[in-house]
Amino acid sequence: MLGSAWFYLEFLLEWWALLGDAGYRNPAVFALEYTLAPDARYPAQIHEAAAAYQHVLHVAGNDPRRVCIGADSAGATLALSLMLVLAQLRRCRRASSGRQVSGAKISPPNPELAVLISPWTSLVTDHDHNPLHKHNDEHDYLDMLTLWRYAHQYASSEHLHQAPANPGACCDDELWRQAAPRRGFHVSWGSDEILAGDASDFVARQRSRNIAVEDMQMAGRPHAWPVASVFLAASEDERFEGLREIVRAVSRHIPTR
Repeated sequence: MLGSAWFYLEFLLEWWALLGDAGYRNPAVFALEYTLAPDARYPAQIHEAAAAYQHVLHVAGNDPRRVCIGADSAGATLALSLMLVLAQLRRCRRASSGRQVSGAKISPPNPELAVLISPWTSLVTDHDHNPLHKHNDEHDYLDMLTLWRYAHQYASSEHLHQAPANPGACCDDELWRQAAPRRGFHVSWGSDEILAGDASDFVARQRSRNIAVEDMQMAGRPHAWPVASVFLAASEDERFEGLREIVRAVSRHIPTR
């Protein structure tokens, strides 16, 4: 509903610079300018994300070991939906003995790693139906009614309670194992945000499926703090504190050489 690649520009440039400092000789950052709701609805954004991922793989020499998907908030929703869609396509292709499925000739491999910042894993943000979501918190700039309105405008009532539009609705353990990046997930969130329950539940469920997950809960922080801190941090050093931790996580899983 909100934002653009330009909004994230300083954050992305700093991420690129920190990757260079970490030892990556030729890091690259690709930002997808997907169509916002309500100008387009699901599944338009997933189609755009799939095309973007194919492009990134091509630039990376078709080597998924060089690719990390990073996203925050609703972008993390799209990232998780994309990974579920790709896994479902691979499953359908195996079942159909290689025939074309859903208009797709190929299904790209999983990325090496996914970095999720305050992921909105369940679009159902009505507290009466999703107790994972905290009540509105004075320390967070999100509120449940706004999220609920955004979810309806993106997915509509037709898809709101179903995966892959709502990745949190997917209870297929094997599909999640097929969808997960080879090195798993790195998930960060703030303890004072509405979606804290979403993130912690996602981590627990993935671990129960034997999927590798690193988690980083930031005490006293609101939604998407590694991004928001660029604008709201009290000191220059604090502005990119969360991002530096993310780069360290990437370095642990994707070799610099």
